[in-house]
Amino acid sequence: MSEQEAIASGFCGALVSAAPPVVAVSWVELLGRTLSSDTHTVIITTKEGRFVKQLLARAGVAMPEGQIYGKELKRPKYETLRDLIAQQQAESA
Repeated sequence: MSEQEAIASGFCGALVSAAPPVVAVSWVELLGRTLSSDTHTVIITTKEGRFVKQLLARAGVAMPEGQIYGKELKRPKYETLRDLIAQQQAESA
């Protein structure tokens, strides 16, 4: 699994902990690499989006506006995922 796939699928922690200590990569580095690639990256969380923004800012990660989906949406994560997938498919068509 590539770093981008790991982040997209939520297995970032598994990838990092499975790596030998010499080449272990932090989640900050993984997210930074993914954001600088062609991969469309979003964060969907059950926490407030503002908290995620604060954590990312403290870590020095600049996440584009509108790519963090928190509980302020007042909807289940699976609905947000469905909408994002449908939006991506419509853009690809």
